[in-house]
Amino acid sequence: MVPSSPRESVLKCFEEKYGNAPEYLVRAPGRVNLIGEHTDYN
Repeated sequence: MVPSSPRESVLKCFEEKYGNAPEYLVRAPGRVNLIGEHTDYN
């Protein structure tokens, strides 16, 4: 069995939850600081 890609996993979970495929699937690189501290932009 071949493991599914992250894209396939997201699409499958979305369809199971909402009953149809999403109109868009996007991604963006970046950082998120979950505790609210300032981050540098380097």
